[in-house]
Amino acid sequence: MSTLLYALGAAGLTDRLAGVGPFTWRAATDEVSGASVETLCMSQAELLADPETLCNILLYHLITEKYFFRNLTAGPTVDTAEGEPVTFDLTAGVFTAGGVNISDPDNLASNGIMHVIDGILIPPSLQAAAPEPTAEPTEEVAVERPVVEAPPRPNLVEVLADDGRF
Repeated sequence: MSTLLYALGAAGLTDRLAGVGPFTWRAATDEVSGASVETLCMSQAELLADPETLCNILLYHLITEKYFFRNLTAGPTVDTAEGEPVTFDLTAGVFTAGGVNISDPDNLASNGIMHVIDGILIPPSLQAAAPEPTAEPTEEVAVERPVVEAPPRPNLVEVLADDGRF
């Protein structure tokens, strides 16, 4: 089993992510997940053994609305399921969430959308003495609501499992 799928199970979030959305999920591949937890001063194994911290981090990757790439490029700040906001940005062709590169946006699922990211997003409350961001706050962007029903798709957990990178 891959790291992210194992982490979802360890945090008790598999059913939630497979449930009724809509969700926006930012998923880090196995390739980058180990190195990204260093900011917490704990190993990946220690994090996986700490369900409370793990749950907070995973919920920081989840937004309980559906946001396509086009809805996020103007740099909105959006509340996460964990309760802390994350800011999206598109500058000089680089699309980021909370400063982490989004390398593969708009992967559709039956209950939401997944954006593949190149690192783990750590909630500001868990970051060890991280400097305050200096960027100016951005305006909220109105979310476009699709009128046409999407064809049946696998849910977010099934997308993660089928992809092989997570």
